[in-house]
Amino acid sequence: MKLLILTTIICLSALGSRAQWNTSGNDIYNTNTGNVGIGTSTPSKKLFVTASSGGTSANGPTLVISDSYTGSAASSGLILQRANTAANDYGLFNTQGSFHINYGTNIQNIDDGTTGFTLNSSGNVGIGTSTPASALQIGGTSGSNFITLAGGSSGSSYGINYAFSSPSSNIYAQQMFDYDNRATRGMQFNTISGYAFSFNTISNTGVYTGNLLTLLGSGQLGIGTTAPSSTVEVFTGSSNTANGLVLSQASAGSQTSGRLFFYDQTTGSGGANAIYRTSGNLNITTNATPGSASGTSRITLTSSGNVGIGTTSPDQKLTVNGQVHATSVVVTSSVPADYVFKPDYHLRPLTEVKAFVVKNHHLPEIPSAADFKKDGQDLGQMNMLLLKKVEELTLYMIELNKTVKAQQREIQRLKKLHKTRR
Repeated sequence: MKLLILTTIICLSALGSRAQWNTSGNDIYNTNTGNVGIGTSTPSKKLFVTASSGGTSANGPTLVISDSYTGSAASSGLILQRANTAANDYGLFNTQGSFHINYGTNIQNIDDGTTGFTLNSSGNVGIGTSTPASALQIGGTSGSNFITLAGGSSGSSYGINYAFSSPSSNIYAQQMFDYDNRATRGMQFNTISGYAFSFNTISNTGVYTGNLLTLLGSGQLGIGTTAPSSTVEVFTGSSNTANGLVLSQASAGSQTSGRLFFYDQTTGSGGANAIYRTSGNLNITTNATPGSASGTSRITLTSSGNVGIGTTSPDQKLTVNGQVHATSVVVTSSVPADYVFKPDYHLRPLTEVKAFVVKNHHLPEIPSAADFKKDGQDLGQMNMLLLKKVEELTLYMIELNKTVKAQQREIQRLKKLHKTRR
């Protein structure tokens, strides 16, 4: 019996001398400064866990972390801490069916720190939010949130492809940055032939409310319309007359702004027409070169409303430097010459007209040759003056006709008197 007790004491002493786990209340700790292996005898890290080769499932978990708490806020996870300090902690938690990665200071549970990553039970992924509402949501309600796709400095094109899940090889649209192709180098938005790019307005629930811009696969651009009928079509709407196309410049003054070029590439680089604004005037030019200020001004509309053809400084509502060929010209006068036929109109005696003509060498009220040479002639005014003179001439002829008839009557009376005396 004594031998058995002695043997037991010796064995326990031997085991105690080899034991490395100590207790502190309900906690245990190990004084070992090496690595710990579970499922392996050659751990290469402080804790190395490997699944047993004799497991019943190749897809079984290697390490399970669980919490015995069963309430609605139950969570389990890991704390990643740097140099045994509470600063710059990272926490990996599983709570209420969602997986979270938090970062911050002294993270101890799911409520601590700032949410960095979330994968919820619906399969939605959140970056910067713990409640992603879509397959991928970046950011919450505040702050600046960006997505960065980084590639090499050369030989790289990177971006986002949009494809249907079946077949997975069908890419229908693409956003990419092309570095190498210098003809199209930069940001690109691509789609397969026959599909369009649209920029629309939506409600806060994601429901379509209207179209802003559409670029068809055929290359036609519509602003305010989804069915442009030409290369570019701007639809301003039926209720807002203030909408339209605006070309502006940053500074005021005599600078030229907003050039529109009309160009047939077969006519050469200098055969374009251009419309532009300068010094408050609108100009139409020919022989222009796209992208430059060259060209010959043909029509000018000034800020005061004057139109010049062949001149850039019209001094009347229409100023033409050159001949005018028209099949009809309508001039509206506010003062017609019919007042000449009113009873109270003063008709100059022919003796007075004769004296004026002898002295001035032109009719009364008609400009002189020197005036015509200096100021030109107002066609509307001149037509009225000529009509007035024709009407005055008509009155003179009427008076002359009265005189002639009176003279004829007197001649007839004298003839009769002469016969009776014979």
